[in-house]
Amino acid sequence: MTAEHIAPVNLNGPGWPDIRAQPALYRFAGSSLRSNIALPELGSANTAPDWSLEFVTQRKPEPLPCRWFHRWCLPDGGVWLRIGRIASSFVLEFANQARFTVSPEDGLIRCFAPEQTPAETIRHLFLDQVMPLALSLRGNFILHASAVAFSRRAVAFAGLTGSGKSTLAASFSSQGCSLLADDCLHIQERAGKLVGSSLYSGLRLMPDSASAVLESHRQTLPVAHYTLKRRFGPAEARIRFSLKPAPLAAIYFLTSPADFTLTQISAREAFIELVRYAFLLDVGDPAGLTRQFEFIRGALAHLSFFRLSIPRRFEELAAVRERILRA
Repeated sequence: MTAEHIAPVNLNGPGWPDIRAQPALYRFAGSSLRSNIALPELGSANTAPDWSLEFVTQRKPEPLPCRWFHRWCLPDGGVWLRIGRIASSFVLEFANQARFTVSPEDGLIRCFAPEQTPAETIRHLFLDQVMPLALSLRGNFILHASAVAFSRRAVAFAGLTGSGKSTLAASFSSQGCSLLADDCLHIQERAGKLVGSSLYSGLRLMPDSASAVLESHRQTLPVAHYTLKRRFGPAEARIRFSLKPAPLAAIYFLTSPADFTLTQISAREAFIELVRYAFLLDVGDPAGLTRQFEFIRGALAHLSFFRLSIPRRFEELAAVRERILRA
């Protein structure tokens, strides 16, 4: 996994989110999540929570005596996220933005953030980075991919941040396709088939991509203070979001933008790519690694895999969509 590009924008945001006296319940990845801060990106739930988010208004969190074992780096070499462990809990520390502790046994996630970190940034880090990693601790396979559903099947686009997977997936809406997932695809085996689903209904796009691929959209919220991306939900964009899991037929791995090329790849190449783009928090757990490798090995027999290069020209997306829809 790699970190998102950090845009040079001002940190003067609204600061900490409001703390709710009575935590609310939200739907997330087919589960229930209790939170003491508002999560407007999610729908409400009415079942017992599987996970809990507790935001702690502590101005300067104490240093934690944890063992740091993994990190994600920015293109310039700076550390964006470092991951550590204290007993059975995990610590995820985003550079000067927020710290999350994850307890997989009771599903409690605690967040500490400095006052200058805007509320939308805290929500983005939690929903789009911390939770996919936390879900991997319970055996869920989450792929860094966007996906669309059409003709009773779905296809996914996996790739690095900035490779164009969200833009490509959103562009399929012009063909009547449903957006199945943006950036995080939950893949499960059901009745001998692999199905894909979203963690929650939402889409994140740069302004130029939104103008190019969406028929129309309303005023949107920022994703985070460090990126120019905007957040689109069912109310902001004329896109049909697929609310149910869909049978997965193929995965396309996006390469560096160039002229349009599409080639099928071998099972060996696909295995390496799936490992590369899978969310996995405890990279040092042999049982977890074995479980993930076995799932990937089984997926190789069910799906087709391709390497896809798309040009950075919006007008050429139509040809890419037509080729994929014909496959």
